[in-house]
Amino acid sequence: VKDIPGWLPFTEFKGKAEAWRAQMLEFADRPLRQVKQKMRDGTADPSLVFYASAIRWRWRKCARLTPGEEHTLKWAANSIFGGSIDTTAVVIYHVLLYMMQSPDKFKKARDELDSVVKRRLPTFDDRPELPYTECVLSEVLTLSCPVPICLPHSVREENRYAGYRIPKDTIVSVYCHIRLCARASHI
Repeated sequence: VKDIPGWLPFTEFKGKAEAWRAQMLEFADRPLRQVKQKMRDGTADPSLVFYASAIRWRWRKCARLTPGEEHTLKWAANSIFGGSIDTTAVVIYHVLLYMMQSPDKFKKARDELDSVVKRRLPTFDDRPELPYTECVLSEVLTLSCPVPICLPHSVREENRYAGYRIPKDTIVSVYCHIRLCARASHI
C-alpha cells in the first residue's frame, strides 16, 4: 500500500494517514521535549520521564538516555497518558450526570470545598478536611467504574453456564460491574 501513488483515485487515505502519523508523533514527542526542557531548567514536576531519568543517573552516572531508552520511555509515557484519557472522561461524564440527578448532594460537597480551599485549587493535603467530598467522589467511582475489574481467563475444561456450552480453552472475560459487586450481598 505504501508504494501506491497518492495521485491515484481512492487513495486519499494515504494523505490522511500521513497527517495522522505526524500528529501522533507530535503527541508523543512534545511532552518528552517539555519535560526534558524543564529538567534542564530545574522546574520539572515529578513524572514518569523525570523519575526514569533520575534512576538512570543513579545507576549509570549518565545524564543522557540512549536513543533506544528515550524511544521506549516516550512511548510508555504516551501509552499511560493515552490510556487514561478515556477513563478520565467517563468518570467526568458520570460526575456531571450525578450532579444533575442529585444537585443537593453536590451543593453540599461544593460548599465543603469552598470552605476549606477558599480561592485556590485543592491539594492532597486537604483530603482529611473534605470527608463529604471524598465520599461523593468515592461513590462516583463505585457507581461508574470505567474499566472492567476482571482480567480475561481461559477455561481449562469444557463447562456449562446458564445453559450455554463453553468449550475447553475458550477465553472468557467476566465483566463484573463494580456497582453490582458493591451492592449485591450474595457476590
